[in-house]
Amino acid sequence: MIETNEFGLNEFADWSKKAGSDIMMAVNLGTRGPEDAKNVLEYCNFKGGTYYSDLRKSHGYKDPHNIKLWCLGNEMDGPWQMGHKTASEYGRIAAETSRLMKFMDPTIETVACGSSNLTMPTFGSWEYTVLDECYDEVDYLSLHQYYGNYANDTVDFLASSKGMDDFISGVVAICDAVKAKNTAKSRLTFPSMSGTYGITAMNRIRNWKNGYVHRISLRMFTTLRMHFLWEAC
Repeated sequence: MIETNEFGLNEFADWSKKAGSDIMMAVNLGTRGPEDAKNVLEYCNFKGGTYYSDLRKSHGYKDPHNIKLWCLGNEMDGPWQMGHKTASEYGRIAAETSRLMKFMDPTIETVACGSSNLTMPTFGSWEYTVLDECYDEVDYLSLHQYYGNYANDTVDFLASSKGMDDFISGVVAICDAVKAKNTAKSRLTFPSMSGTYGITAMNRIRNWKNGYVHRISLRMFTTLRMHFLWEAC
């Protein structure tokens, strides 16, 4: 079946407003790159007077969408991805894309891709190499892991939170190691895990590092922020 694209970016932005939610938008760093990321940012966030912002207006959206959180690709370590990259390749393009996008709109924040899941053979080394390339340019690092009650063992399933806790702690340690290697670097964050079970309760916690408030939603979609935002959706 061919995707008709009847429900696109503008329609999603409309839905988000009705739902009272913020948008986390992803740019394509597999088959596309920094230029296309710049263009979609221009389309979404510029008021007018440029090619893509005026194109948005011609589509019936006078006001910009003002999307503030941008994922630099998604699961780029996965060989199933079109445009799959090594950690070094991805780290470089993530750094340059983030730098270009922030040059155009300094109010946005960007999310680098962590490993697709804990069982990836490159887990750990992927995070370290990616951050070594782009630490100064990004604000978040994503953590992805699926948790499901496949064995119909509720007690064991609820204990998955301990595994997620260890996962977060391990990636925080990697961020600390990269920061120690690059003493001039000061920030980092963790974004997103998607999971088969969604609990949408939101809590507030204090940043262990700087006292910042971090959001946690219990849906297994975790965002680590480099002051650290944890968002387990």
